[in-house]
Amino acid sequence: MYNKNGVPLSISDIELLSKGWWIIMKKILISLCILSAFLMTVSCAENKEVADESNNESVILEDVSDKESSEILENDENSDRPVLSIEEKEISYSELNHNEGTVVKVDYSVSGIKSGWASSCIHICFDDRLEVQADRNGSPSFERGDASIDMVSVMSIFWGGDTPPDAIAGQNLDNIGIITADSDNRGCNGVIASIDFIVPADAKAGDIYKIGFFKNDNDCFLPFDRNQDFQQFAFENWKDGYIKITE
Repeated sequence: MYNKNGVPLSISDIELLSKGWWIIMKKILISLCILSAFLMTVSCAENKEVADESNNESVILEDVSDKESSEILENDENSDRPVLSIEEKEISYSELNHNEGTVVKVDYSVSGIKSGWASSCIHICFDDRLEVQADRNGSPSFERGDASIDMVSVMSIFWGGDTPPDAIAGQNLDNIGIITADSDNRGCNGVIASIDFIVPADAKAGDIYKIGFFKNDNDCFLPFDRNQDFQQFAFENWKDGYIKITE
């Protein structure tokens, strides 16, 4: 192999060149995977039955009446039964920082997975007395958990609107989004993300800050084959959590 001047390349030059091309190809592959997963996420809106049924769905700690898909999966022992959940976190009053507020990690998790999952866009709402700490890029701060550690991408976003989504309007709630993308079903059971919430400096013993889920437009939770029963089960069976200040 020769350079543009016709001089033979050394072994170290060839190794460096090969490494450079591999990095470029890897970035292209990751970008294609993310694009594919993103298109799957957007296409969730095409399923009018799921979208329409959830448009009027109210938020935290409210049951969903239509359990048809859930019952189908519950009767099949070999099916995935994805249950999304927010940790019920307790922290002692004596552990709080009463000057600057206290960062408390709260886990967003999934259980009931047997064959893996791939793409998701899930909105998490929380008591607006809480804040979510921003990372150095200005996005919600979180750590990947064991359920998402092998996935191509996990991202977080703050709500960008001037007013909250209709599903949580007037309920003193704020929200963030957690998005995953993968080229296969590498998502598994466990913690998807540990989110850094900030408990206010004036928190008192007995205070409870609710944290839960709501369905926003185009949200999804899907395996790579886009099984809609899988997604509907997840949306019908999620479990909300909280941060509670104890004595």
